[in-house]
Amino acid sequence: MELEPNTKERVMVVIIPSPGIGHLVPMIEFTRQITNRDNRFSVLIPIIPAPNMLMVNQYAKSRAEAYAANNIQFIDLPLIDLPPKDHFRSMEALTSLHVESYKPHVKQAITDTLQAESDSDSVRVRLAALVVRGPGFLGFMLHLPTLDKETTTTEFGDFSSELVIPSFVNPVPKQVLPLVVLKRKGDGYFWFLHHANSLSGRTNRDVTGLDDWYSEKVGHDTIIKWLDDQPSSSVVFVCFGSMGSLTGPQVRELAIGLERAKVRFLWSLREPPKALGLSSKYMDLEKEVDDLLERSVGMGLSVWYGVPIATWPIYAEQQMNAFEMVKELELAVGIKIEHRDYDDLVTAEEVERAVTRLMDRDDPVKRKTKEMKEKSRKAVMENGSSFTSLARLIDDIMTNF
Repeated sequence: MELEPNTKERVMVVIIPSPGIGHLVPMIEFTRQITNRDNRFSVLIPIIPAPNMLMVNQYAKSRAEAYAANNIQFIDLPLIDLPPKDHFRSMEALTSLHVESYKPHVKQAITDTLQAESDSDSVRVRLAALVVRGPGFLGFMLHLPTLDKETTTTEFGDFSSELVIPSFVNPVPKQVLPLVVLKRKGDGYFWFLHHANSLSGRTNRDVTGLDDWYSEKVGHDTIIKWLDDQPSSSVVFVCFGSMGSLTGPQVRELAIGLERAKVRFLWSLREPPKALGLSSKYMDLEKEVDDLLERSVGMGLSVWYGVPIATWPIYAEQQMNAFEMVKELELAVGIKIEHRDYDDLVTAEEVERAVTRLMDRDDPVKRKTKEMKEKSRKAVMENGSSFTSLARLIDDIMTNF
């Protein structure tokens, strides 16, 4: 069901995604949902180039062509140099500084588009900024300024203690906080707090999506044919996202664990970066195959299809996400929820134990993910919770912006 729009008034929503595939995909898919529901909306998406991540630019280009009829416009921003190495000490600071440097270019892109709209249409155009975050992590970010004011030491206290965060039912162990948050004197913490303060008063929604955008079909067809030949629910997909990588010794432990678990598996394997930054190289597997596999990571497909996952957090807020999935929602098996150190090997025995449980048809996690599959589908149907939430957001934009 579409809303009944007042066609005399149009609204432009400006979406500015961070330069990473995990940020870009859900934001773009959200824009399609909002323009499909209400034809008063048009969307402008300035694309910040991602160095060493061709996949980001490839995806944006494919969506620009596919979604032109949905009133979604992409603008490619110019490639500018990364900040000097002496200006940052963490990946969080590097990313934040890089995005900050694009402010003048984003502003110019918005100005040029608004002028074009004004030349062709006298209808008033308004702007709305949207933030897409996972609910658990978003709740933490909203609560971080309070934690900062309550903490007088350089660290967040004793690791043995736990934090009460409004978006979590259970007390949150400090070990699952993003590493940069634990170091309050670091530049990563400065930027985390900066972004947390900027979220005040914003409307946030967590949206995921997946489409067939990949241009290399050879690897895709090979994988699909192999999967079609396997028994139902018999394959483990091993992937650590667009930035996740393992050391050589850790790869061996993982391989031994998979072998001992006696399961079929599909594995996307990436080399560790040689310096602070993003790695674009893969280990042993063809690059086009890995690019295809990576696009399903972090998109919520495990819940949508009723497939349980085993959590193995590596970077950013993944430890907190793992805690939410394993302890809060009981939709995942934890291999090592608090893992974050390359020198702290996850053993083959830990992998074997988690994967064996993951494939057990009678495990409670398996049963609960199947229940969530049905709930997630009801949520997007007419009058479902997600359907209604989107309607409220549209009404909020039209009323308050």
